Amino acid sequence: AAVEQTREYASLLGLELKVVFSAGEVRRALDSFSGMDVVLVDTPGRNHFDPTALNGVGSLINRMGDVTTFLVVPATMNPLDVGELIQAFKRLDPDYVIISKIDETRRFPVFSTVMSECECPVAYLTNGQRVPYDIVPADAGQIAGMLLGGQAPAAKAELMSEAA
Repeated sequence: AAVEQTREYASLLGLELKVVFSAGEVRRALDSFSGMDVVLVDTPGRNHFDPTALNGVGSLINRMGDVTTFLVVPATMNPLDVGELIQAFKRLDPDYVIISKIDETRRFPVFSTVMSECECPVAYLTNGQRVPYDIVPADAGQIAGMLLGGQAPAAKAELMSEAA
């Protein structure tokens, strides 16, 4: 089902999609995008308690060369579990964090845990499934508002209609 959802997102965004099922296929797929400025890669979701699975994701990432890596953390996750997730994924050396599912909660302790456990900044927030409207760049003011008042930022479509 994840492949079909990714196909749907690629179609909505007008992007070409290649699906690979092994680390050996990664280089060939990336070579087919050699003329592109940006290539988005969605690695398989893995249980952070399974070191073998995390090593497999690490192998995929290592075959890609110089990449920017985002760790996606759901806002609805228990803060204690978030800490364990971050510690487990540190071996993959993420550059940024994306906090997803902020539309599914009004309490945001996830930010405190991420900021105390992870050295990388929060880059984006997702607040729904409407691609690309429900992903917004994170900023300190939005995060402070969420921590203090439980108010999630507006989606891009809402921001554009407010500006009109």
